[in-house]
Amino acid sequence: EGVGVELLRLESATATVARLWKAGGSTPVQVACFGIEELYNGGGAVLSERFDAIQSAGRKQDHLDTTSAALVLELQGVGTLLLHSSARPTSVQTLAESGGTELAHEYDAEKLTLRVPYEVPEGEKALRMRVLFDFAAVQN
Repeated sequence: EGVGVELLRLESATATVARLWKAGGSTPVQVACFGIEELYNGGGAVLSERFDAIQSAGRKQDHLDTTSAALVLELQGVGTLLLHSSARPTSVQTLAESGGTELAHEYDAEKLTLRVPYEVPEGEKALRMRVLFDFAAVQN
């Protein structure tokens, strides 16, 4: 049995806690996914997330050279995904077995925010999305 909670407008506040992912060299990329910005519990739309460093075949000072990283998300629902991002992404794409498509997105370098409108396709339970960062572009 649940407990009902009512948050009165302008008399209450909510906070979202999100994992901060970090990868890269001297200027690492930092990214955190908050969820759908139009919802009180926007983080509930995020079913899973992982941050993968993509390594090149080269070596740099006794470790593999990390050239890029990708935040991979599985999302439900519809709305505008809000993320903290310390750098402009190289691309934002859907991931599907039949191939991915580029998603429109808006990056605000002053506020360090990334907004991605999305919706789960009809007949699907979730949408997989990849936010790609190229460290060479971040350093310049």
